[in-house]
Amino acid sequence: KIAEMLPCERTDDAVRNRWQRLRRRQQRRLFVIQRQSSGGEPLAAIPHPNYAVPPMATTEEQGKHGDMWTPEEDQIIDIAVRIQGLRWRAIASMLPGRTDSGCRNRWVRSQERQLTAAGIPVHGAAQVFAALRVQGKLPGINCGGNLGISSAA
Repeated sequence: KIAEMLPCERTDDAVRNRWQRLRRRQQRRLFVIQRQSSGGEPLAAIPHPNYAVPPMATTEEQGKHGDMWTPEEDQIIDIAVRIQGLRWRAIASMLPGRTDSGCRNRWVRSQERQLTAAGIPVHGAAQVFAALRVQGKLPGINCGGNLGISSAA
């Protein structure tokens, strides 16, 4: 048993869970590298919102509880929201092992930080959505998903 060989006491479950988390993290990194090498950019193949969403991952692959979000994942969420709007299932399908609610919560927390840095203290999804609505920056509802991207150059 591997748990018995470790210097500090670990249960069999703790060792197995750690191994599975590390394996999922490695798969996620490989996915990002493959995306970058195939098109030069990690977001080269963002699917159209009307495309079919692939089936959900198995229970083993779904759970990412405790795994840290990567800057690449944050970038994918941010750009996908700008392009697709608040289509969390479609956005989550671009991030293996992430759920639609996880992506939504991550985006909301990111918006909280950005709004607070801009002098608009908000807390929670309702306040974030209200502040973005007032600014005309709520994607997919009142600005066509613009979030500050100008089409006039």
